[in-house]
Amino acid sequence: MDLFIISGGSRGFGEALTKLALDQDHGVIAISRYEIQNTSSNLAFYSISHDLSDFTGLTEKLEKTLHLFETHHPFDLQSVHLINNAALIEPVGPLVNLEPEAIQKSIRVNLESPILLTQFFLQHFNHFEGWKTVTNISSGAAFRPIPSWELYCSTKAGLKMFSENLDLDLMDQKAKVISFSPGIMDTSMQKHIRSLSPSQFPRVVDFQKMKEEHQLRNPQTVASCLLQLLSLPEQIGKVVYDVQEFD
Repeated sequence: MDLFIISGGSRGFGEALTKLALDQDHGVIAISRYEIQNTSSNLAFYSISHDLSDFTGLTEKLEKTLHLFETHHPFDLQSVHLINNAALIEPVGPLVNLEPEAIQKSIRVNLESPILLTQFFLQHFNHFEGWKTVTNISSGAAFRPIPSWELYCSTKAGLKMFSENLDLDLMDQKAKVISFSPGIMDTSMQKHIRSLSPSQFPRVVDFQKMKEEHQLRNPQTVASCLLQLLSLPEQIGKVVYDVQEFD
């Protein structure tokens, strides 16, 4: 059994990752704003309800949940995995029109919380003898500017650089760091992007067209690619991965 700690586990890609990991008989601790009901037969599932725009109290919740997991499932874990998946596309629009509170929330959820979760994960499993992996879910927005996406592009680019820097620090340890770009998936985030007005997001028509032309990836298929990669951590040979490599 492996253990997966997944942020943003209630919807979209995070939900697909959670369900697939449970189907493969792994343990899962899912973090989301709302408590998640376990619909699988796998009892090694724990849900933590927490808004990642405020990290206060999350460390205590994780410690308590990990203690419950280790008490009720005293198996020899092969590997432990943190997947920083939670992210906000908002705020979208010209910077001069954005609310300062929305800007701060974006930075906290998209960049600050993954860094703090990673720090907690590495500290908690410091003496774990198996493999540890940290996966930060990336985006094409980490590599190129997109109009009206100043916050999303900047935070995703920052998360990618954080992944590459962290990998340098962990090279002599039994740990791997991945920045994984899942492509454009058919999720609620994409639905929200398609609902934006051209004044908010000038490229909205392009995203609407991708949906109409069935160009969006299935989250379950992408989740399978990532879990396949994580199943053999000793064979992970780089930091930056793109789902297109698995086509």
